[in-house]
Amino acid sequence: MSSFSKVLDLLEDLDEDELLRVNDTVVAMVKHKRHSKNVTAKAKLSVGDTVTITIHNKKSHLHGQTVQATIDSIGRTKAKITTSTGEKFSTPCSQLTKFEQPQFNPLTGEFE
Repeated sequence: MSSFSKVLDLLEDLDEDELLRVNDTVVAMVKHKRHSKNVTAKAKLSVGDTVTITIHNKKSHLHGQTVQATIDSIGRTKAKITTSTGEKFSTPCSQLTKFEQPQFNPLTGEFE
């Protein structure tokens, strides 16, 4: 039996007040994990960095595509970015991946 199944079995025995307390605790845990992930990602980014992101805005013609963008500003929870096509987005820092340009190694004659 998986851990998830065990938790569900335990939840069956709880009354409504206890379930509400469990819900509050789970919501707080999810928020904490998201916040931690965003803080970690934010620490690795700075204005002017080139990043990659998958666009999830259904109104954009770039929806579903992974594109390169430049960070214009970084706020408390989100970064404002401009894609190479000029579209501007505000997105959580945790959704951005810093783009590392391959470096040329003159000793091997290859990009690393």
